[in-house]
Amino acid sequence: MNVKKFKAVIFDFDGTLYDNFGIGKALVFSAPLDMFKIRADRIARKRLWGCDENSQEKFDEIFFERASKFAHV
Repeated sequence: MNVKKFKAVIFDFDGTLYDNFGIGKALVFSAPLDMFKIRADRIARKRLWGCDENSQEKFDEIFFERASKFAHV
């Protein structure tokens, strides 16, 4: 495999391109001390699914505000 020939790499963490069943459990087992942060990230992403804030900056602001609330940080 020659990675220099790659034109793109797709990361599909929200499950739109493939079934990501079980990825949450794998993440928690790989970083148990970050379990609540990982869960907060997933909750915030699920609740913001389909939201369009017309700018990446506004979306990020809302996402991080909600994720920090869910993680209690």
